[in-house]
Amino acid sequence: MKHTFFGLLALLFAVSDCLAAVEVAAEMLAYREKKETTPGEVESTKKSMNPSKLMNPSKSTTQDKVISISLRNTSRKPENELVVRYWFIGRDMKTYKTSVLDGGENVAQLKPNGTLSLTTEPAKGTVVRKAASPGKLGEATGVKIVGYGVQVIKADKVVGESFLESEHKKLVGAEGKTPGPFFKPGAEAP
Repeated sequence: MKHTFFGLLALLFAVSDCLAAVEVAAEMLAYREKKETTPGEVESTKKSMNPSKLMNPSKSTTQDKVISISLRNTSRKPENELVVRYWFIGRDMKTYKTSVLDGGENVAQLKPNGTLSLTTEPAKGTVVRKAASPGKLGEATGVKIVGYGVQVIKADKVVGESFLESEHKKLVGAEGKTPGPFFKPGAEAP
């Protein structure tokens, strides 16, 4: 009986060591480009205000977002040739439909029980809210960044993933352990 227990325990460790597993943690953050301004630049911005905007104040909001990704190899063997694919999810402010707004991928290598942090290229969303009568919100147009998806892929199989909302996985075209396609600007959603 004792030998059976230790045999099963050894088998469990052997099988778990063979499976590639990467823990993925992701967070969407505001992108802040480091820009130095001089006092003269600030003054010139104040002087160039357009008087027509004061009469009809449309409000334009621009979002610059990045995804901060942390990977952790949970096995005792190195994980090489990993592809980290990511997508930004946007919502059309007129129709409220979500779609893939932007995306990309990186290549990663992880040492046994190692960790790696990545930050994506920034994505941009813009929302314009037209002026309405006082106390009421005007009509909004444009696309707002509302979510993300991240998948870690090895040999065309997903070994780790993180989506802000579970519906985003289907939106990017991923299913089960099959990864979503690489984002191509102007391509139709899957």
